[in-house]
Amino acid sequence: MAGREPAARDLVARDSAEQEPLGRDVRSREALARIGRGAHREISHDDLQLLRLLATGLPMDSVARRLDLSERTVRRRTRAACDRLGFGTAVEAIVWAARRGLL
Repeated sequence: MAGREPAARDLVARDSAEQEPLGRDVRSREALARIGRGAHREISHDDLQLLRLLATGLPMDSVARRLDLSERTVRRRTRAACDRLGFGTAVEAIVWAARRGLL
């Protein structure tokens, strides 16, 4: 079996591991795996409000002030929303929401 070609799933797993940026946490990978299996993406009103403000280009501290939250809470909620939606960054989540007319 030394000459057999790797299975497609082995290639996909290796390719995704090679493209994955350093420092991405395990929850993000798990969320991406769920989305890959056809999980439904849902977004709350609060998540949309947060993504709308981030989409304007405001810095985190300004977004925090507008939402009457701490900057740390805004960062935590942004990460949680990205994890729920299956995205690695807020930019990916913003683009996803914008393409669906949610912003």
